Amino acid sequence: MNPKNQEQWVRLFDIPETKLHEDGYTIYKIVSTLLHRSYPEASTSLEVWRRYSSILSLHKDVLKLHNSLKLAESPPPYCKPSLIK
Repeated sequence: MNPKNQEQWVRLFDIPETKLHEDGYTIYKIVSTLLHRSYPEASTSLEVWRRYSSILSLHKDVLKLHNSLKLAESPPPYCKPSLIK
């Protein structure tokens, strides 16, 4: 996406719920919503249940891919653990 087009999109993350997995660790419900500023009816939402450690490893993989592609934009920042609690 070019920078002008990228400014039109808004990405929101929400962690509304947590559960205790049967193996004893906590899993988090992560809701990612992507919407266009001019066309809010074109919004897309995705829900996943993940462990904190899998979120961390996913972010590391995204950073590796971003660096290997040598993209001009900065990589996405990692969310603070306080956001997940």
